[in-house]
Amino acid sequence: VVALLWGGEDENTMTDADPATERFGYGYGIPVHRIEDDMSTRLGFTLRVLPTAGEGIVNTVPEFAGVESPIRAERELERDLDRSERGRVFLQAWLRHSDELNAIVQNQRRVATVWQRHNGSALLRLVAQAPYEPTRPLPTELDGLPVREGLVCFLDQVERYASDNLKRDLSAHRGLLLSLPGRTYNDVLRQVGEPLQ
Repeated sequence: VVALLWGGEDENTMTDADPATERFGYGYGIPVHRIEDDMSTRLGFTLRVLPTAGEGIVNTVPEFAGVESPIRAERELERDLDRSERGRVFLQAWLRHSDELNAIVQNQRRVATVWQRHNGSALLRLVAQAPYEPTRPLPTELDGLPVREGLVCFLDQVERYASDNLKRDLSAHRGLLLSLPGRTYNDVLRQVGEPLQ
């Protein structure tokens, strides 16, 4: 295995197929070593692609119990946050603004650049995974970049394009968001379980 195929063009769309070799089309892929490196540096997982022992032998990779459905993870987060008043306030703010936040990341180049440079997707995956590893601290660094600093840069950029309501909620919850790096899921649940002041 040398690559993960993600797209291509088949013989129906090609005009220069080679009938002598019976090879048709082009494929587009990502080298396996890049996927292995990315899994290791961003997610902390070791991925090894097993070669076959001979023709006709298929190696099936066992399901990894550590990767849960994003929908199930979201339900777990919602259930846990809904157990306290402060958690409910945070959850309601997220639900109220998630579409706007997504639109800002998708449509504002500066925000998208900060999100990508500071490994926003990897951090979001780790947060989603946290209910299943509640004693594992979120990283303080990803790819050698401080997570807290990346969150500050990201929130600052989002605020430039945010509605007044989103700005107000970001201001109210900024402290909680910036406290996440280095803390476990259980730590955060204890914090949101404290009474509102």
